[in-house]
Amino acid sequence: GFNAAIEELVRQSQRLFRITCEFKASTEFMLPDRTTAEHLYRIVQEAINNAVKHGQASKVTVSLIEGLDFLRVRISDNGTGFPPNWRSQEGLGVRIMEFRARLIGARIDITDNLPHGAIITCTLDQHSY
Repeated sequence: GFNAAIEELVRQSQRLFRITCEFKASTEFMLPDRTTAEHLYRIVQEAINNAVKHGQASKVTVSLIEGLDFLRVRISDNGTGFPPNWRSQEGLGVRIMEFRARLIGARIDITDNLPHGAIITCTLDQHSY
């Protein structure tokens, strides 16, 4: 299932990057199809990679949250975060994550994780699944 795949990605990331990488899930995500699962997986993978490579994060947490009318994947880190003008110079990774989210009817939100780091949230509303 999706949760098991993300949990394994978190374990691999922890070993590969030598960081603390945590996985939190309140329930097993039931996704509508393999394509949606693949795009969400790749979004998480890219977010972890960016946190470590660009944000120099030493800790990343991946949370799967299910609400009454949404599924949400949140990747938070303790790195340097995004610079104030990051939108004007955003890299390919962020654009690819946003593109993948649009393909499955989801949205990406990028915010500061105060006092340090970033939070990338991908929300899939009920009408999309």
